[in-house]
Amino acid sequence: MISILLYFMFFNCTYNGCTKIYGVNTTTSAIRPLLNDSSYEEKCTMEEITNQQKYENYKQQMGRLSRAMRAEFYYEVIFIAYAVLEDRTESALRHAGVYNPDRHKDLSRKLHRIEELARQKKSLPNKYFSTELLQQIREWKEKRNALIHALMKNTQDQDELKQIAEEGYTLCRTLSSKVTLFKRALEREAEKSNTESKETEE
Repeated sequence: MISILLYFMFFNCTYNGCTKIYGVNTTTSAIRPLLNDSSYEEKCTMEEITNQQKYENYKQQMGRLSRAMRAEFYYEVIFIAYAVLEDRTESALRHAGVYNPDRHKDLSRKLHRIEELARQKKSLPNKYFSTELLQQIREWKEKRNALIHALMKNTQDQDELKQIAEEGYTLCRTLSSKVTLFKRALEREAEKSNTESKETEE
């Protein structure tokens, strides 16, 4: 049990340490004048590398999640699933342009913010992030927390452990798909808006 807890602590540190490294947005007009051309390009490159690293880390963790599930390493599945859900909810908020690292520090707050966005009828968040899905994630989080708190106190029911792992795995895949669709829909809207703006100018 102690080794499991140590793994959990180490995994959270390494995963979050990799996904929460955010570069300065040097593309803004407020920052660019403060930099010479060479340092500006250097910082832009650093930011691009950071974003690429985050994406590669996400893919790596999804691969680990699938392998752990196939191998029936249920504790590892649960730990990775929680980290992926945090990452994907943050990604959704970033794409929506509303992510605030001070306000959205944990999964509960991220879910709450997405829920607020999804209440707007006919909005893209409403289309891709259903109340049912967000509630399922919230309920799974509570099951996961109860499991972690009981690690040193009770003998774990293997059927329950397997069920929590399977639910977390399924939710990760579902949410990841929804976030990807949400991102693509936003990109289509932005492209459509740009096209209409150019036609208006002409």
